[in-house]
Amino acid sequence: MMGVTAALALAVGAAGCGGGDDDAGASTPKGFQSKKTDDFSVALPSGWKIDQNDVQGGKGVFVEARPPGSDINRAQLRVASAHGYDSDISSAVQLAEGEIPVRRPGATRVVSKPIDVPGASDARRVEWTVPAGGGIDAARIVTVLALSSNKVIVNLSMGVSQSQAAAARIDDVVRSLRVG
Repeated sequence: MMGVTAALALAVGAAGCGGGDDDAGASTPKGFQSKKTDDFSVALPSGWKIDQNDVQGGKGVFVEARPPGSDINRAQLRVASAHGYDSDISSAVQLAEGEIPVRRPGATRVVSKPIDVPGASDARRVEWTVPAGGGIDAARIVTVLALSSNKVIVNLSMGVSQSQAAAARIDDVVRSLRVG
């Protein structure tokens, strides 16, 4: 469980119905590039720099992506997976909901709802607004936690300044997520 907790914490920046483990694939939006791993696929705006690492000795994957540049406030996406997750989606949500306010004081959860993610048996979208502080603009953080029937948990977390939220096309990224 500790390794799963570490993978969830890496991606951070919940019990309702999910996607039903169907084989329908999410499409790649126009102007996006697709990133596929054995555990998930996701589409990101073209031109973003993508790094991938194996975590937990081959029992998961960690992907990090950002647009080019050095602006601390530019969008950032992290997606991590972990195999053998032995709990339900609500437990994963509790971990994320405990982590965000610690990393970004003043964060307020504004959304927590079940969503459909292709390939997931259960999934939840959780969003926070974060006040400006410490040289960082006011931000929006969107986390999607998706659990497959074969106990793979995927945690997508995207943070972006409020002023750049529309340009980052958060909803297109979220809708492109597929587990498996």
